[in-house]
Amino acid sequence: MVLSEIKDAVVAQFEELFPNAEVWRSTPLQDFSPPAFIVRNLRNTREKRLGLRYSRHFLFVITYISDSENKEDEYDQVAEILSDGLDIISGIFRVDNLECETDGENLKITFTLERDYVQQIEKNLMNEMEVDVDGKHK
Repeated sequence: MVLSEIKDAVVAQFEELFPNAEVWRSTPLQDFSPPAFIVRNLRNTREKRLGLRYSRHFLFVITYISDSENKEDEYDQVAEILSDGLDIISGIFRVDNLECETDGENLKITFTLERDYVQQIEKNLMNEMEVDVDGKHK
């Protein structure tokens, strides 16, 4: 999966968990009406494990903007829904290090998607032929 597909999967998961909120892939350029989530990918890393095993990590930062009079209660509800519903994304990415914190105005949600995989090595099915200086097969 490429990064845009991973981001699409995160957006789809948030749309499923919060059907009454808008979910944006980046900061909207035009006016929008809260409630809304703004999804950003902050950092990607790849970590080598043993042999051909690797682990990829994608750090996401999501800002939740509320229109509620009682934002603190709403932020608590959003955090609770995420704690229960945000575990696996797209069937292959584990959600780790989920954190929700408020800056008084908006809710900031951070988490890491992690995927372990084994790197595939393509083998050339045609063996290379050794040729001597005269151009004859050995």
